[in-house]
Amino acid sequence: GPNRSDVSASDDVSSSTDPYGMMRRLQTAVFSGPGTLDAAVRRAAGSGEQISGTLGQYVRKVAQRDYKGIDILLAGLRSEGYSEDQVFEATVSAAVGAGIWRLEVALKALPRDSLQTPIQSRQIRL
Repeated sequence: GPNRSDVSASDDVSSSTDPYGMMRRLQTAVFSGPGTLDAAVRRAAGSGEQISGTLGQYVRKVAQRDYKGIDILLAGLRSEGYSEDQVFEATVSAAVGAGIWRLEVALKALPRDSLQTPIQSRQIRL
């Protein structure tokens, strides 16, 4: 499969606490980095764009965290010729895209000045 060690994190400590910078680096690595699944398909899976066929059904289920019948879809993907690496990349793309969307919604709900505090030192009260 693709060599995932090609993606390097920034050495800048301040960038490790910037949620927007982290999202951009993650998006670049997942949606544009090297892979066995075409980058356009990975971007579509991550953005929620319509993808036809079994792959589209599969990435929608992953993004929506709806795992009923996913084993049937996985068998279908294998029978359609998708490799394990391609299925993995589709899974990661859909999950990362959905996760980033959820994070963006949460960040928009926070007061603007709360993003000035490093994530590691923030206390979450339930």
